[in-house]
Amino acid sequence: MSQYLFPLFLFESEEQGVDVDSSCGGEAHLGGGRKRSNPETWNVNVQKRRRMRGQSYIGREKKEPALKETRQMGKACQSAACQKSSKLHCTQIDHWKREGIFKYFWEKLDWKERKIYIKPLVEVSSVKRRRTGAEEFRRSASIFLSSSCGWQKA
Repeated sequence: MSQYLFPLFLFESEEQGVDVDSSCGGEAHLGGGRKRSNPETWNVNVQKRRRMRGQSYIGREKKEPALKETRQMGKACQSAACQKSSKLHCTQIDHWKREGIFKYFWEKLDWKERKIYIKPLVEVSSVKRRRTGAEEFRRSASIFLSSSCGWQKA
């Protein structure tokens, strides 16, 4: 036996069902040991990643599984108010730029990065005139697309 340069278990592993684990320094151990969990392959986490990327996923509606569709970019603003207004410039953002922003936002960023991405693009200002005397207001602020990003307020 001393004439062999390699340990015998390396050659016998195929015949006897012994697994060779490279993470243990090449030592052999019997199969059937504790299986390590891999959260990346769990269905819940797979669906969460699909949802975060804007892909179709299986969600829930009233405790029932429901297929949610892929996120799609909506149509550009075509309202008459935006066409007349001198403050709103919805038409200045062309289709290709909107599509690029949409894809980058939904495919590349996670939730924290999305918040960081949106923060400098919007300006939040308090409501200038309240028409009711109620204590609780429906809206606390107005949100505008920032002019610092190269566009006018939208």
